[in-house]
Amino acid sequence: MTGHYTYSDVNGDLQGTSTFKWYRSDNAAGLNKTEIAGATSITYELQSADEGKYISFEVTPVALTGTTQGTAVESGRVGAVVPAEAAPTAAVQPITGTLQVGATLTGHYTYSDVNGDLEGTSTYKWYRADNAAGLNKAPIAGATSITYVLQSADTGKYISFEVTPVAASGTLQGTAVESASTGPVVLADITAASVTITAPVLGAAPQNAAAAEAATANPDYTVTGLVWNEALTADNKFKAGQVYTATVTLTSKNGKKFQDAAFTPTAAGSASVVTTTTAGGDVAGNTVSFTVTFAETGALIVSSIAVTTQPTKMSYTETTDAVLELNGMQVTETNNDGSTNVVTFTDGTAAGYTATPLNGTSLTNAAHNGNPVVITHTASTQTANTDNLTVNVNATAPVITNDLSTAQVEYSQNEAATALDATATVTDGGTISYAWYSNTTNSTVGATALGVTIATYTPSTAAAGTTYYYCVVTNTNNAVNGTTTAQTTSAISNIKVNAAGGGGSSHSSTVSNTPVITVSEVKSEIFSNAEDIKVEADVSSAFGQSVAVKITDDTESQKEIFSLTGDNDKVYPFDISLYSKKNNERVQPKDGYSVKITLPVPKELLDDREKIKVVYGKNGSLETLKSELAEKDRKWYITFEAFHFSPYALIVSAEPANPWANPFSDVKEGDWYHSAVQYAAQNGLMKGTGSNTFSPELVTSRGMIATILYNLDGSGETEQSSFKDVKPGAYYANAVAWAQKKSIIAGYGNEMFGPDDSITREQLAAMLWKYAGQPAAADSKGLVSFKDAVEISAYAQNALAWANQEGIINGKGGSLLDPKGKATRAEAAQIMQNFLQK
Repeated sequence: MTGHYTYSDVNGDLQGTSTFKWYRSDNAAGLNKTEIAGATSITYELQSADEGKYISFEVTPVALTGTTQGTAVESGRVGAVVPAEAAPTAAVQPITGTLQVGATLTGHYTYSDVNGDLEGTSTYKWYRADNAAGLNKAPIAGATSITYVLQSADTGKYISFEVTPVAASGTLQGTAVESASTGPVVLADITAASVTITAPVLGAAPQNAAAAEAATANPDYTVTGLVWNEALTADNKFKAGQVYTATVTLTSKNGKKFQDAAFTPTAAGSASVVTTTTAGGDVAGNTVSFTVTFAETGALIVSSIAVTTQPTKMSYTETTDAVLELNGMQVTETNNDGSTNVVTFTDGTAAGYTATPLNGTSLTNAAHNGNPVVITHTASTQTANTDNLTVNVNATAPVITNDLSTAQVEYSQNEAATALDATATVTDGGTISYAWYSNTTNSTVGATALGVTIATYTPSTAAAGTTYYYCVVTNTNNAVNGTTTAQTTSAISNIKVNAAGGGGSSHSSTVSNTPVITVSEVKSEIFSNAEDIKVEADVSSAFGQSVAVKITDDTESQKEIFSLTGDNDKVYPFDISLYSKKNNERVQPKDGYSVKITLPVPKELLDDREKIKVVYGKNGSLETLKSELAEKDRKWYITFEAFHFSPYALIVSAEPANPWANPFSDVKEGDWYHSAVQYAAQNGLMKGTGSNTFSPELVTSRGMIATILYNLDGSGETEQSSFKDVKPGAYYANAVAWAQKKSIIAGYGNEMFGPDDSITREQLAAMLWKYAGQPAAADSKGLVSFKDAVEISAYAQNALAWANQEGIINGKGGSLLDPKGKATRAEAAQIMQNFLQK
């Protein structure tokens, strides 16, 4: 500080060495004023003892000459004295805030400046360390604010705050000061959740996890899973009348985690939500899952129908087969949820549907040709049309009045012959024409046209020998829309001409040199067309004479058949009788001979043709004949061999009242062996391996097959076998003894049978072959087509040839028979079914 004064002297004496003093006081009034020691100069440098004091300056003027010293004069006091210019300081307080990821921490400090300088822009830093002592402390990048939001990287760390005070003026920057570390930092718990899911709507596509996430958009978690638990339609839409549930999975994010304790989320539009299950640990990115239940979707309604498979028969002919058959038709229903259902018309009808015209309607060309059948779904009134029907009117076959097969006579050479008469009639107004033929054999093959076009023909007797004659009668009706011509071929007449002087009998004698069998009469409700009936036999050996076959509906025969059948069986009785053409008396084939008969399958049994049995009455019971089905010219025929002629019938047995309740959990409806296992179980051939298992893939043992055949035979054998490895009391003991006695088994040749050994396919074939009486195979070399035929053991050659040709044991694909392969229980069931149904 510098003191200032003005010197004056009235005598004009110049100033000499004036003296100076400095004082400090507690206030401006001079309280506790004290002379500052050593302060004797016109200037004074303030000291730290002066801080807060008030300073004054005193001068005593001194003249150079004359009266030398004047009176001391003191200045006014200035102050208070402030400290010297210094840097600002800061004092930190504890950090505040929750030590959870995502929470905000705030740093606290007190700013001070001894010079009273205001605070400028102080700077901040945040640090993370591994413990409270600051282990591995490092600054947090970007954390330069007085507040800091905890990040997932801070989990488990300790946090500190540092401030560097900066003044607005004076000395600007002070020393950085750091707070104590606080921690550890933990993850924030998510204790509630809400998701937005679009509720199921009939026929709509279900929402997926991505769509649910977009609708939910929560900062703390992501919808990562949305699984609909109930079945959808074929095109993945919501079905009708279904309560749907969805399993939802949420994944935490942004440094948060789901709490371990279960909580109940909310889902807009749901009927109910169950509590959560937490997975993935106590870390960020863990998950919760829960199930959401929604209200039932709307009722199923058929919205449209379409005929997707036309009826098997769409073309008809008046008077022949003009009865509408809707069998085989399939209608596809499309529902309001987009699902479809295929309905098959069985026996021409289907539940819930009507047809116009109805199945079984007699069709006419005028009313139905070119028109569809209209199908109506009763409940929804939806309709669909079949393709247009074709109802043809064909020319009718001529009916020949006379049976030329009775005109089998002898003439002497050049004797006048009686005319053969093939006069025919028609009912449709067509034009009849005739064509006569002759042949050297009793056949229409290789015949010669005679060029005779009238109804009668007189055979020539000019040359000796036997000649066969027949007439083809044609009806031509161009007015019909179907086949305009129809033909009927007469029976063949056998005319023998004896050489003159040869001792031949008169023309009235009956020719017997070539016996024939012909259908002479068909009067039956189920068979009407003789041309569809074929009868074959070794006539000469079986009868020794010509035979006429008559198929009729005999009342007594029908009574006999019906008395032997079930109430719900489909029964179509008829009578087949054979008559001598000589005397019209009934005949039977000689012992050891049969007659092969082929009949058309009645239309009422076409859908069940695979189930048809041919039976005849014998001694108060029905005998079933072996029969075969075949298709020719789009018609089905059934063929059988008859040894005895009496009342016959075609029968389709009714399905059992109580269908098979499958007890086996390992045999499903679609398995290839399902029907075989059913057959084996229902017929007592095989039992399960447990309370509800069949074990179809389990390999069958030799003892098992012996037991199956033993049960099939119904034997009561109780003796013991001679095999050392068959223990008395074993489940197969009696069966093995029986099979050994019947020479069905012989063992391994060392007094061992191996009952528990897996049976091979060739061993199984050999046992069945011996059980069947060792029948001869149709073709003993019939196995050469199999690549592994060389592997067949010698003892099994005939057995496998027979079993394969009879369809009992078939190949396994790739031209392999697999004779050494092990037979599973499923294969054994199928083989036994094949064997028993042959």
